[in-house]
Amino acid sequence: MDYKAEWVATDSIDKTNCLYRITTPQGKLPIDASVKRIGLLSPVVVKKETDHLVVVSGFRRLESCCRLKWPRIPCQILPDDVSKINCAEIAITENLTQRPLNVVEQARCLQLLSDAGCDHPQAMAIAQSLGLSLNHAYAAKLRTVHSCSEAVQDGIVQGKLSLPIVVLLAELPSKDADALASVFIGLPMGLNKQREILHHLKEIAARDDIAITGLFEEEGLKDILARDDMDGNRKVGQIRSYLKKRRYPHLMDVEERFENYYRQLKLGTGVKIQPPPYFEGPTYTMTIRFDGLEDLKRENDNIARAIADPMASKLFNLI
Repeated sequence: MDYKAEWVATDSIDKTNCLYRITTPQGKLPIDASVKRIGLLSPVVVKKETDHLVVVSGFRRLESCCRLKWPRIPCQILPDDVSKINCAEIAITENLTQRPLNVVEQARCLQLLSDAGCDHPQAMAIAQSLGLSLNHAYAAKLRTVHSCSEAVQDGIVQGKLSLPIVVLLAELPSKDADALASVFIGLPMGLNKQREILHHLKEIAARDDIAITGLFEEEGLKDILARDDMDGNRKVGQIRSYLKKRRYPHLMDVEERFENYYRQLKLGTGVKIQPPPYFEGPTYTMTIRFDGLEDLKRENDNIARAIADPMASKLFNLI
């Protein structure tokens, strides 16, 4: 492809048209200092429109030059007959040769090809030929990423939201998804805890016919989220407990009474009693840890004392 190299007035470039922009700004430091010191090593690639130029590649370079008040910048001007698909290929190729692309940027590449007129198989074939590692399952997730709000995409770029949780968030109304994404981004929790919280919220919302944003307005949850003086991990723990109790009030009541009675038995660290899962069924499990015969005798006496305690009757007759 023949490029026309020339210096172009910055005022003649449409800075609002970001059709071919792929780079996410998060974590990208300004390049003003290097541009001021050594100039542009790579010209900005532009395409002619009716009365202005559109950037195909080099958005950060253009922005830096504008901040430095350069009246003109070196550009590579594409031929007049260049297609949108060719422009998309140029934008994707230049970004791929500079660095590994994050998930949002990969999603933008695929969407850019689609916007340029490629059907799904063609977009997949071109993206793979340019160096994007894609399969159909991953491409479907990337399309989900592109359909998410900017807030959710920011969470992905920050590493606070993973692809599996983003796919689940995409099933929610956008307002609910953004509210939940904000909580996930602001608090320290991994995928499993995010899934647990999302699962509880969805089930409570469905049962009580209320939006997830409405649950965030409940006094109990609202108070926890508003506690700026509370450690993030502790806050996550309280949110999980609140939602579990909200979702399973009877089960949580039984669990709290079990823990209360169990503490009062004072069995120590050598003996552990576990109730049946979800307190469904009569079978409890006891684990005894001991060092030698004498230690076992002491634990046996401890268990005998606990069995005679009236609190044991309460412990094993919760249901």
